[in-house]
Amino acid sequence: MFTFMDAARVKPARSTNPPSEVDRLSSLPDCLILQIFLNLPTKDVVQTSALSTRWTTLWKDVRVHSKSLLTFMHDAGYHEDYDEEDRFVEIDAPMLKYLRISDDRTSSFIIKSPPSVVEADIDTVFNLTSERSLGIANEVQKRAMVRDFLLGISKVKDMSISSSALEVIYDYSRYVQLPVFRNLYTLRVRFDSYMWEMLPVFLEVFANLKTLVVGTSENPKMVNLIVIARPWSLLSSLEYVDIERPLSGEALEMTLVGYLLENSPNLKKLSLSFHDSLKKGESVHKLTLSLSDIFIELNFPRLSSSCQIIVR
Repeated sequence: MFTFMDAARVKPARSTNPPSEVDRLSSLPDCLILQIFLNLPTKDVVQTSALSTRWTTLWKDVRVHSKSLLTFMHDAGYHEDYDEEDRFVEIDAPMLKYLRISDDRTSSFIIKSPPSVVEADIDTVFNLTSERSLGIANEVQKRAMVRDFLLGISKVKDMSISSSALEVIYDYSRYVQLPVFRNLYTLRVRFDSYMWEMLPVFLEVFANLKTLVVGTSENPKMVNLIVIARPWSLLSSLEYVDIERPLSGEALEMTLVGYLLENSPNLKKLSLSFHDSLKKGESVHKLTLSLSDIFIELNFPRLSSSCQIIVR
C-alpha cells in the first residue's frame, strides 16, 4: 500500500549545511529523485527537502508506477505554506483495486493504464476555487483532465464521493457528456444542503447502480447551482436507497424522494428518517411501512408497487 497522508502538514527541516556546500541532489534527474521519494516515508521526504532546491518542489508531485500495487491512498490535507502552483498526481498501476483521494490543492490527477478499481473514495476539487468555472475558455485543459480522470475510474464498482467533487463534475457535465460507469453497483454521496438537484445528472450514467446512500457533509452550506434542465431517464437497476440525513420537509428534499420513487421501477427499499418536528408523536421504533401508507399525506406517486419504506 502506498499512502501520502501527511505531506502537506509537515514543514521542511532547516538546512545546517554551509552555504558553500554543493547541492549534488539538484543535479540528479527528476525520475531518480522521485524514485527516492517512493522509497522513503513521506515525513522524511518533506523534512529533508532543504537538502535540495529541486527536492523542495518535487515532493509535492506524485508519480506512482507499479504493476502490483493494489491500494493507493493520497491525503494531502491542508497546510498554510502550501503554494498555489499546479501540482499533479500520476498513477500508473493496472492492478489497483482501492483508490482514495482527499486533496483540494492538487490540480491534476492522471490515471494511466486505467486499472480495474473495485472501490474508490473521491474528495477533490482539482484546485478549482469557486471563482474559477470550468466553462471559462482558459479552463478547456482542466475540463480535459477531469474527463480523463473520470474515464480512469469508470470501471469502479463501489464509490464514495464528496459534495465538493460532485460540484466540479456537475459543472463539467454542463459542457461535456459524462462517461458511463457500467460496473458501478454501490454509490455513496455526501451532499451539502440544497445540492441534491445534482443527483439525477450522475444517476443517468450509472447504468447498473443497485444501491444508493445519500448522506450530508459535516458543514452543510448554501450553494448556488445552475440546474441542468433535461428529461430524466428511468433508474431501472436501482433497488435500495438510504437517505441518511433526517428530512425536515423542505421542498428540495421532498423533490429528491419523489424523483427516486417516480423513476425507479424496481426499487425494493427506501430508508429515511424525519426530524422530530415532522414525526408528530410517531413511535421511536423502526417501522416498516408500505409505500401507500407513509406517502398518503406526502402525496408521492410511485413506480414500484412493491417498494418498502423504512422510517428510522
